[in-house]
Amino acid sequence: MGVGSAGSNTMTVDDAHPPTRGSLFRHGEGTRPTGDVAFLFTDLQGSTSAWEREPDAMNDVLARHDETLRRAIVTFHGAVFSVAGDAFGAGFHTVDDAVRCAVGAQLALAAQDWPSGLAPKVRMGVHVGRAFERDGNYFGPTPNRAARIMSAAHGGQVLMSDDAFRELAAVPQGVHVESLGRFLLRDLTEPLGLHQLSIASLRVDYPPLKATSESTRIPRPASSFVGRDSELAELAVLVTTSPVVTLVAAGGTGKTRLALELAASIGHRFPVGAVAVELADGGPSDVVPRLAEAVLGNDAAARTEAAADLMTAITRHLADQRALIVIDNCEHVLSSVARVVETLTRQCPDVTVLATSRERLGLANERIVLLEPLSIERRDRSVAPAVELFIDRAVAANPALVLDDSSLQAVDQICTTVEGSPLGIELAAARVRTLTPRQIAERLADDLRLLRQRHSDAPERHRSLDAAIAWSYELLDADERRMLAWSSVFVGGFEMAAAESAGAAAGIVDVVDVIESLVDKSLLSAQHVGANMRYRLAEPIRQFALARLDESGERDVAVQSHFDHCRSAARHAVEQLDGHVDPPLFTSLSAELENFLAAIHRAEQRGARKGAMTLASSLDLYWAETGHIGVAMQVFDQLARQDPDDPDTSIVHVPMLWVATMAGELPRAQDIRIVLEAQMAEGVLNPIAMGGASFGIGFVESGGGDAMAAAKAWSLAARGAAPFVPALARQAYWSAGQSATAAGDHELALGLYTAADRLDGATPGWWPTFVDTMRRVARTYQGEDHVDALHHGTLALEDTGLKMRFVLASAFVSLALFHSDAPDRADHWWRRSMSTAREIGNLWACWVMLECAAWSAMERGDDTTAAVLWHAGDAFSTQRGYGLWPVVRDETDRRRAVVRARATATFDAVADQRPLTLTEAIDLALQP
Repeated sequence: MGVGSAGSNTMTVDDAHPPTRGSLFRHGEGTRPTGDVAFLFTDLQGSTSAWEREPDAMNDVLARHDETLRRAIVTFHGAVFSVAGDAFGAGFHTVDDAVRCAVGAQLALAAQDWPSGLAPKVRMGVHVGRAFERDGNYFGPTPNRAARIMSAAHGGQVLMSDDAFRELAAVPQGVHVESLGRFLLRDLTEPLGLHQLSIASLRVDYPPLKATSESTRIPRPASSFVGRDSELAELAVLVTTSPVVTLVAAGGTGKTRLALELAASIGHRFPVGAVAVELADGGPSDVVPRLAEAVLGNDAAARTEAAADLMTAITRHLADQRALIVIDNCEHVLSSVARVVETLTRQCPDVTVLATSRERLGLANERIVLLEPLSIERRDRSVAPAVELFIDRAVAANPALVLDDSSLQAVDQICTTVEGSPLGIELAAARVRTLTPRQIAERLADDLRLLRQRHSDAPERHRSLDAAIAWSYELLDADERRMLAWSSVFVGGFEMAAAESAGAAAGIVDVVDVIESLVDKSLLSAQHVGANMRYRLAEPIRQFALARLDESGERDVAVQSHFDHCRSAARHAVEQLDGHVDPPLFTSLSAELENFLAAIHRAEQRGARKGAMTLASSLDLYWAETGHIGVAMQVFDQLARQDPDDPDTSIVHVPMLWVATMAGELPRAQDIRIVLEAQMAEGVLNPIAMGGASFGIGFVESGGGDAMAAAKAWSLAARGAAPFVPALARQAYWSAGQSATAAGDHELALGLYTAADRLDGATPGWWPTFVDTMRRVARTYQGEDHVDALHHGTLALEDTGLKMRFVLASAFVSLALFHSDAPDRADHWWRRSMSTAREIGNLWACWVMLECAAWSAMERGDDTTAAVLWHAGDAFSTQRGYGLWPVVRDETDRRRAVVRARATATFDAVADQRPLTLTEAIDLALQP
């Protein structure tokens, strides 16, 4: 469409598009249309208030407005039949003429100069159909509808009906026609499909129409929609590109709310609009009737036809229509819904179905959206989406609620406890009328039964979390229910091997199929963890399933089965950690921590203390290499203190020697050493326990700074363990080699590494790199240059994910790199060693690396920091009884003397201050 130059009100809209044969009217220039007429109604919006403000100026504005509209109507062969104030009614022979008139008039109005704030904003509506005349005027449904269409628009907006759009021969150049959906207009009993004519050079974005969208047949809760903005946007894209989209999630996740919000917000994009079909309280025979009721609505003809064949009537009604159909709560009528949706989308290609279910429909053209609970992570927001929902609902329930930092921490805890379940959050938030967030959080920590509503008009399944979960539980078969119940004894998830172990104990044959079904039904989540799939029950579902296990009377049997599996898994984990290790395996093993802790705690609770100690002790290598030294110390200490004089307590006393030493509790380790040495002298320990005790004593000696005594203790342990446990002997030999290096006897160290190599059972993976790196450390002290090899070897060890071995290796490598005058490389590795040691709770290694941190500070000329770090290290060693190895002590004495000599006042001033705690010193050391 060509338009005259800006500033001119002369219209030169191209009139070269003749009506098509399908057009309703014959082109009759200058004649008044009769019979079927295309109507254009216009209205100057906001003119009343403008007249009140600027009466003189508005007189001129109205005159020019009238002139512009009359010229446009005449130019495009129309006839004015009604003028009421600033509103015009005109009839045209073709829809094309009416549309081009509307476009031309809007462009002409926009091109003129108007007084400030008085530019006319004219809304317009176009409709076509049979018209009746009387006394020079038109009447009947068609002009009435045209007027109602115009009334639904905003100033500057041009709307047209579905009927008019179908008769439009060509869309004018520079104009885009956008479908807005179907709307119920004032005084009309049937909805009309409306389109907007968007003119490229003019405004195209307008507020929602002044009409009731047919999509409001979608029920919308009165509460605000919170926390799902990104999911809403993603879903909006999917439903415009996929014929079937199924929202799949467990009960209480907010599937229904999200689906209905989406339908209400984008229903206008579908000419037929959006409708909802609720199936929660229906059965298989209700699917088609409820779909018919929603789709056919007030269409009398279609409903009459439906009496004979509902599905045929539905598909015929929607055959060439674009519609969005929400089918809510499909899980209990899945096969019936799947058949209906398959038929619907096959016969009605422009129909989109958005289903909500706890299980997929299983259709070939189905797009699955797994709806996660609300995030409890803040990300880029001031609060997490889950917390945002709680606050919204809590303030609605109690407008006087005050949320300070303490309350917000409690809200975080609440949202974490219910794992982001929107239903759980809303039920918890409703309690703020009588409880504070802190009180709610404390009660939920022990019992989720608080999450219920006694008085509510909500469906029963939405009145409590238990009811929401029970809705899904009732749909399970016997094996699925049994598997769900037995799975509840696992904490933090489980792998398929664990499921098969539990399933075998529960008498379930096809465990893989049952687990898959529970995942499909959204009662189990599945995700890759490390190299394997891991399955998990959300905590509310786990508590529900655990209650069902109690009801069955099988909890004790299931707990014992869980313990047996953990005992087997612990043995397997230790074997794997001593073999070829890669990050996926390490990740998989780390994920089992909660199950191991639960098994130990439950055994202790039911009086099986020896079993609990045996399991905890068998995880010796696991605690070290997965980085849970602090956790191990708590577990061992609790078990040991229950009955320290019981000979069986040696089961945990033995590993406590090294755990306590590494955890910064050297005095505790020394006390245990005395007990064990007495038992060794009395001969009450078996050979394996004797070897283990000797091995642990090496750590105590090393922690005290006597590296040569440690090397002897570990050598003795290696010789004792070699016939029985080669893996322990190998570890003892390389520990002895490290201590010999720390004592300055490097030839002895190399011989001990060779002894370790000669033992059977050494596997590829971490061991060759580790022992080669330790050899290079010893040879570095003999004067050889291994700087690059040390760096790359330690890098390879870090990549294995083995925490303790990496901490020890990187600590020794740091010392060797300083000795090789490579302080930058040394700075990198002591930082990595200290960071990892802090992460896993190895306070002893952190303390040793404080010396390296002080050396780095000295290297860069920061004598104050060096002095502060030395002061903190001295205080820790005095408090806890730790001592430096000879190679470290000699070097640090030399460096301290240098700093004291060049910064005596600084050194003395720092010595007079309160020493930093170890934690404070670590923070200072690791600053960039």
